[in-house]
Amino acid sequence: MLYDECHSFVCRELLECVKQMEVVDLGGQQERKKLEPLDNTDGTVALMRIEVGRLQQENERLDQIVKEAEGRISELCNEKNNMLKDMLEKDKSLDQLKERLDDLLKRIEANENRPPINEELERKFNQTTAYSNMKKMIAKKNDLVKTMRKRLLEYEPNLDLGNEEEQND
Repeated sequence: MLYDECHSFVCRELLECVKQMEVVDLGGQQERKKLEPLDNTDGTVALMRIEVGRLQQENERLDQIVKEAEGRISELCNEKNNMLKDMLEKDKSLDQLKERLDDLLKRIEANENRPPINEELERKFNQTTAYSNMKKMIAKKNDLVKTMRKRLLEYEPNLDLGNEEEQND
C-alpha cells in the first residue's frame, strides 16, 4: 500500500521532469512525437522483459516481507498493550498489598503500645473489692501465724519450724 503510493508519486514526478525536458528541448513547441517501436531483432526486448519480470518478482517478495513485518508489528503492539494492562493490574495489587501491610504494621504497633492482656486483667482484678478484702484477710492471717510462732518459740525454744527468716523477725 505504502509502496504503491510512493511508486505512483515517483512516476508522476518523472513524467513532470520528462515534460519539462521536452518543452526545453523542443524550444517551446507543443508538438508530440511518438516513439518508434523497438525491433526484436537483437533480443533487447526479450532481455528487458526478463529484467521487468525479475523486478516484479522482487517487488512481490518485498511486498510480502513488508506485510509480514506489519503483521508482526501489530502482534507486538497487541502484546505490549496486554503487558501494560497486566502491569497496571499488578501495580494495583501491589498497592493493595502495601496498604494491607501498613494496616498490619499499625495494628502491631498499637498492640505493642498497649499493655499485655494478662497484665491488664490482673490490674483490673487487683482493683476489685473482693481482692482487696482477701488480701487484708491473708495479711491478718500471716500476722497471726507470726505471732503464734513467736509464742510457740517462747515455750519451746529448741523447736525447728523450718523458717529461720521468720524466727529472726
